[in-house]
Amino acid sequence: MRFFGQALVGLLLAAVVGAGGGAVYLASRRGTVTRPLLVEPGLVAEKGAGAFLYAIRTAGGAVLVDAGADAKGRPIDAALRALGATRVEVTDLLLTHGHTDHTAGAAAVPNARVHAGQGDVGMAATADGERRGLAPLLARLWPHGAPRIDDAIAGERRIALGGGEEARALPVPGHSRGSTAYLVHGVLFVGDVVSYEEGRLVEAPRLLSDDPDRNLRSVAALAEELSGVPVRRVCAGHGGCSPDGSARELLARFAAGAR
Repeated sequence: MRFFGQALVGLLLAAVVGAGGGAVYLASRRGTVTRPLLVEPGLVAEKGAGAFLYAIRTAGGAVLVDAGADAKGRPIDAALRALGATRVEVTDLLLTHGHTDHTAGAAAVPNARVHAGQGDVGMAATADGERRGLAPLLARLWPHGAPRIDDAIAGERRIALGGGEEARALPVPGHSRGSTAYLVHGVLFVGDVVSYEEGRLVEAPRLLSDDPDRNLRSVAALAEELSGVPVRRVCAGHGGCSPDGSARELLARFAAGAR
């Protein structure tokens, strides 16, 4: 049933785009600012054009996970205000992948160091890099300038965030070539490799993934790698964050189903 649901969503989106109304509709939605959600002290979620971005308070200022679909950065501003922060305090932008609904707002924080998976550097720079499924159509709906990538992540490693804090970068290729998860303050930010729906982690829409089967293998491997690591919750690009203390069980359950 899930496959047919994904296929139906894809067909409907393609029909809207083909009718010429998709660009107008999504352009009107991408700058929409919802009420920021305080996930926990120091962590705010903001949803725009269907995708979440996250703002994290750190000892060195603030960090963003993804930048949203609005090139003007209005959802970014809303999330930062909820933290009591501003754009100039953002030291780092952690991009989970290069799809335009997650990267278009990058120019709104020009002082931040921008981190992204090496496999997505080309994708983030041009819509031509988004070749699979419906991704090329989505790229055309969110035209934006190429984000500056300061740090191309080629493998698992630590990223210094200032003030003695760090993020752990964990490559999870499949949804896109350079999809990367980040572990910050015990919270795992996974972008679009999985969604959080009705209390469980679910596979990313296969129509929007570069290599759906590889994506499943990558998430299963991630769950195994983090089995002994203190991960408290999972925050996804779609669906938001799981409850505190739920991450281990959610990841294990997803990995078991993916095998």
